[in-house]
Order: sequence, then C-alpha cells, then structure tokens
Amino acid sequence: VIAGRWDLALRYYQQLGRGSTADPVLNYKIDEIEILKRERVKDYAGALAVAEGLRGKYSMIAPDRRTQQAAQELEQHIMDLKKRLGRSTQPAISMVP
Repeated sequence: VIAGRWDLALRYYQQLGRGSTADPVLNYKIDEIEILKRERVKDYAGALAVAEGLRGKYSMIAPDRRTQQAAQELEQHIMDLKKRLGRSTQPAISMVP
C-alpha cells in the first residue's frame, strides 16, 4: 500500500479494476486495505477479525485460480496476524465456493 495513504491506494486499485472488478486478487487487495489500516494503528485483533470475516468471500476450493490465489494471500495474512497475537497459526481452509 502506498505509504499508509489508504484513500489513495483504494482509488488506485478501484481505477485499476475498472471494467474488470471480477478479478478476485484485485478485489482482495481492495478488501485488504481495511486490514492494513487496523494494523497500522496496532489493532491486530481488529485486523484479524476483518481478515477472518473475508474467508467466506475467498475460498481455497474455488474453481478459478485467481480466487484461490486471493484465498492463499488472505490465509497467509491471517496466519501472520495470529503469530503477532501469539495465537495458533493452523491454517483454515474456507469451504465456501
């Protein structure tokens, strides 16, 4: 993200996705901004809650690779947040297609 400038990053990703907002990785990058905003203010529990709330949107067993890629990035982010909070880092697989 562009040096903590969330609005600018959000506008950039939205413009990048204009006409092709069906790209799950781009949509994840847009959704990830809220996670990063919370991390920036050291609200790791809040960031984890937001990230875990996105699991239903990005499934590892989705039929397309881009959604699987977004799901992998999300799971990695969740694992990193759990480590930071001293919680179990067992990855969970979202079964929602």
